[in-house]
Amino acid sequence: MNLASVGPLVAIWLDRRDGKQLDEISGDLGKKLLWWSLAAFLVGMTLGVAQGFILYLQADENFFRVLARVWDTKIFFGFWELAFYAVCLFGYIAWWQWGKRQSIWAIVVTRLLAILAATNLLYHFPMLFSIIRMIANSADKSTETIHAKEFLLYMAEGGVGWLSIHFTLASIAVTGLFVSLLCLRYFKENESSPVVIGRGALISLFASVTQIPVGLAFLLSISKAEQSALMGGNILASVTFFVALLSALWLMHLTSSVAFFDREKKQVFKTCGVLVFTVLTMTMSLLLCRP
Repeated sequence: MNLASVGPLVAIWLDRRDGKQLDEISGDLGKKLLWWSLAAFLVGMTLGVAQGFILYLQADENFFRVLARVWDTKIFFGFWELAFYAVCLFGYIAWWQWGKRQSIWAIVVTRLLAILAATNLLYHFPMLFSIIRMIANSADKSTETIHAKEFLLYMAEGGVGWLSIHFTLASIAVTGLFVSLLCLRYFKENESSPVVIGRGALISLFASVTQIPVGLAFLLSISKAEQSALMGGNILASVTFFVALLSALWLMHLTSSVAFFDREKKQVFKTCGVLVFTVLTMTMSLLLCRP
């Protein structure tokens, strides 16, 4: 869901560049990014259903017990939130690509649709499933419905907030490099292409560097058992975490190269590959450290 969450926001930046006529490609690139964001949303939904089915086959009673506790207050409305995202995003795409946006209000409204779509995903779903997993792993075996006030208290837990920020920054990093990749794929011969590729990489670099203090804060907010697992208590989790850290440092080196110097196809592809590897190893280390 990384691209689906932040893609609409980065598309606004490309929309502004197109409106100011800073180059010839930002408009078409922004529209392609929006279509890819919508596709990523549908793929993310499919993978989410598949993951839920796997948990069902594994008979993860704790997860489904907590899921039942928030079904009426969060999950039911979550389906409407997902539909709201799709409607807002498609509205932005359709209005930009096929409609006439000759007035300032029309431009503002379409961009507002993108903001609503993106913030809707970023606010609701990382926190929701983080809280569900946190309660499922705790000693809380209650079956009572979790209402809004109680849910807000869970949101105040340090690990939940830092994980949500971590997800947001990861989404920005992924989307920035994806813009560079799209530009290289569709507009390689355009003279403005190197500038846009570099700016996309710069967005990704900013998010990756910001992950350092955020990642440290998240590491300090998780349970002692999880910290111990990452620091040597679980060999596989520790090795995976160490590899992920090295990969993240290498990613920042490669991304800075694309942002300021080398914008050739080979370098961009290598950077994207290391980004995927970093996301996978970081996610794996987080899963392995959990009790």
